[in-house]
Amino acid sequence: MCLKVLYNDKFKDIKIREGEVFLLPGRIPHSPQRFENTVEILFEKWFQCTDLSTQLPPVINEFFQSEEYKTGKPTKDNIESNPPWVPDSARRLESPFSIKDWVANNFNEIFEKGSLDLWDKSYQSDIIAHGYGSGKKCMVSRGGETLFLSIQGSPVKITIGNHVYELKVDDTLLVPSNIEFTFDPAEDSVVVSIQMNPEHRSRVGF
Repeated sequence: MCLKVLYNDKFKDIKIREGEVFLLPGRIPHSPQRFENTVEILFEKWFQCTDLSTQLPPVINEFFQSEEYKTGKPTKDNIESNPPWVPDSARRLESPFSIKDWVANNFNEIFEKGSLDLWDKSYQSDIIAHGYGSGKKCMVSRGGETLFLSIQGSPVKITIGNHVYELKVDDTLLVPSNIEFTFDPAEDSVVVSIQMNPEHRSRVGF
């Protein structure tokens, strides 16, 4: 896929090939589908979105009834002079890389420690590779929903309450927020967990 981002005040295409992973930092506008010479903001609204289906339609309707929509020209009334955040023009974007190659190069450390971060803690999201370590262990999805993706090896068993989920390679499981569960890997297993904790917004300047 091709991900379009605004990087150092310029548009940049990031090509992510099959089998590669890429983590987009916070405050990096992405996928801006605009034509050349049309990057000026016409109409803008900032709000905390908790339900897209109910909160977005009124904003869309407001735009269609606005002077900006009728004239195609921005006014001061609907452009935020002090937005909650501005694009991070100093942030360095890392290149996509093969997840399988990364696991192969780091498997011994994942096996011995039981887990290893794919990216450092300057990102809001925590992406962690889990391996055998000390074997079966209790975990808590503290801070938000946690998505598990099985990358390689024998099936991993995740038990939530009385329900046992067996994850084979390429299987995923979404564990709800603040749920205690058991993680039971095989010696050759590697499973990646993905979580974006709202409490980590300060990592990216919010």
